[in-house]
Amino acid sequence: MEIFAFEFFSWPHLSRRRTTPTQTTFFEPVRGRQLYERHLNQMQLCEHLGFDGVCLNKHHAKPYGVMPSPNLIAAALSTVDLRHCR
Repeated sequence: MEIFAFEFFSWPHLSRRRTTPTQTTFFEPVRGRQLYERHLNQMQLCEHLGFDGVCLNKHHAKPYGVMPSPNLIAAALSTVDLRHCR
């Protein structure tokens, strides 16, 4: 059996009244960078912990997933040296 983690990249900074952002004005670049860093670190940790892989979604400009291109995320992860991951 193989065990995979599923990375959803949700945007946690919307009010409860807003369910779907329709404009890019809802995206905050500083928080976005922090969110991407946190998710990339979590995906790196998955390999370190022994997961067989990470599944990625593709939903952009939606609160339930702000990853526009799984290929770019996979490319970013492929450059990481996991020997330094703690």
